[in-house]
Amino acid sequence: MSIRIITHTFSLPEENLSAEEFLFYQKNQCNDEDILRVWESEVYFIVLGSSQYVNEEVFLDRCKSHGIKILRRCSAGGAVLQGPGCINFSLFLNLDRHPQLRNIRDSYHFLLSKLSATLYKEWGLETTIDGISDLCYMGKKTSGNAQRRNSKVLLHHGTLLYRLDYELLEDVLKIPKIQPEYRAGRTHKDFVGTLPLSKEEITNCVLKTFASDGFSSTFNDIEITGIQQLVEDKYSKDEWNFKR
Repeated sequence: MSIRIITHTFSLPEENLSAEEFLFYQKNQCNDEDILRVWESEVYFIVLGSSQYVNEEVFLDRCKSHGIKILRRCSAGGAVLQGPGCINFSLFLNLDRHPQLRNIRDSYHFLLSKLSATLYKEWGLETTIDGISDLCYMGKKTSGNAQRRNSKVLLHHGTLLYRLDYELLEDVLKIPKIQPEYRAGRTHKDFVGTLPLSKEEITNCVLKTFASDGFSSTFNDIEITGIQQLVEDKYSKDEWNFKR
């Protein structure tokens, strides 16, 4: 079965995060085709993992002075600065069709290995999988990944960086208390890197890796209504974004 491709970015960060959770729930209700979504925010915002504490991860006053929203996603993982230069890809996969992805560590390795292979085959870039869920280039993290799953569906979403505002990153994000061993205490600037590719090349890489037989689509009216409702009920609420 071919995969459905959605390359649509909503104007609001809340909408983009809501879309991830809505598609996860929608996929859980039916056994239709798998989905790949690719998007890039035009504005900077911070995304926390579902169980993180705001005060431990961000400098609140600095975020306010920069006008940067602090939001929370539906999956685990660490805090990240989203915005221009950060390509996001999200896979919504049926686990009955992809039983090799049922184990968490194996699923990260399987999916990131495919991405790494494409980067080498198409552009000669040698990348490594470090920690549990990071893809690195020249020793720096260029792709962070997180997952949400149940017995039926895997949501795997990740980032690929081609540009980064290091000054802003250092200013708004604290150094995390929990770090992968390979970070070795490095600052954000020394730890996070970019791929020497354009936006179009990275998008191409994702499509070649996960959707070579895919078909282009967009959000339908039912999905847009559901996404907007989830924004109103959850992703625009401090009760969710600042719950910890």
